[in-house]
Amino acid sequence: GDEDPDNTTQRNPATYITTLSGFIGTTTLQRAYHVVTVAAGLRSAPHLDGFKVTNGRADGSGSDKDIGGGLLMKSNATFQTCTFESNKAKSGGGMYAVGVPIFNDCTFTNNDADDGSGGGKGGALVVNISGNPNIGVAVRRCNFNNNESKDDAGAVYVQTVPNGIQFINCLFYQNEADKDDSTTQGGALYTIGSVSLINCTLSRNQCGTDNGGGGLYHESGSTLQLKNCILWGNMTDASSLPNAEAD
Repeated sequence: GDEDPDNTTQRNPATYITTLSGFIGTTTLQRAYHVVTVAAGLRSAPHLDGFKVTNGRADGSGSDKDIGGGLLMKSNATFQTCTFESNKAKSGGGMYAVGVPIFNDCTFTNNDADDGSGGGKGGALVVNISGNPNIGVAVRRCNFNNNESKDDAGAVYVQTVPNGIQFINCLFYQNEADKDDSTTQGGALYTIGSVSLINCTLSRNQCGTDNGGGGLYHESGSTLQLKNCILWGNMTDASSLPNAEAD
């Protein structure tokens, strides 16, 4: 996507936007459960490059109808210069990944995880890798902005990563794990397993639990590495002190 029609050698996704939308039917109430599905069992990993994925709504029940509003990913895939915007699901508003994703220069903004009863994790993304793949998850130069969840992980919920996950040169800004719920943790990220953040910034993210990690919450018993990162202005509903940055 995103090529200049008068000069197909020049790519400009900001100007020439190729949109994949979940709107179906004749009213805005009719939306696809997933705008894009990467099916299970693919022999080679697809590459999605330069697309905007928007207006998916996985609010059904059963048969994966409640996860991955923007994209449901069951095989490995690579995403380059893609935007996931204004998608909603009960879990993984922007994307739910069971296969191993690789992200380069992508944006997740204004996505929402809400199951309608006070739950919903990973406003932008849930990573829940199935099986034992031989590669780890890589997230490079990506922005996660203004995503929300009703439960933990306003932006990204890292649930299962057999070979770890790396965030490199990423920005997490103004994401929220419902600040009005005193049980929510991980304003931007809630992570389990081997997780590494390198040259990342987490700023003005928020959750509801005091000492619940306004920016980042990492479960004990697993490995977390932060290298040359900035955590600034993150808070819980009860505190804006430095201990609200990460737990």
